[in-house]
Amino acid sequence: MVRYRVRGEDYEPLWLRTRLQARNFCYNPLNEKKIKGKIDDLYIYEERAIMEGKIKLENGEIVRVRFAPEWYLRNKFRLGDELELRGSEVRTNGQIMILAREMRNLRTKTEMTLRNKQGFPEWRRSRMGNRVGTSHSYGGKKPRHGKK
Repeated sequence: MVRYRVRGEDYEPLWLRTRLQARNFCYNPLNEKKIKGKIDDLYIYEERAIMEGKIKLENGEIVRVRFAPEWYLRNKFRLGDELELRGSEVRTNGQIMILAREMRNLRTKTEMTLRNKQGFPEWRRSRMGNRVGTSHSYGGKKPRHGKK
């Protein structure tokens, strides 16, 4: 999987200037963690358009965070914003990465749920419209046409 950095320090688009490598990770509710820090860097995967960033914690540590697709997060935060996050901790190559489930932007005073408690992406639900709860992938039952 390939990802590209999309914003510079002045929040101007870099238009796919920095190429990096990454892999897929699974959400584990047992590894949930809360963090608070400022957005130090933002970038996006080319293949899936998943936004990722680096958060500088209050102790100076930098943690990589995977958020959601760019279209789902458009204009929700920017470089320098202070965030409170809850998500599943994953270790890769000796580094910590958080798969964000809930996010609170302290600058804009907005909260956003990115995944449910099991880690299923909310952005998939938003693309399904009124079908939520009727699909097998959401644990719902098949619709019973003509029966009451």
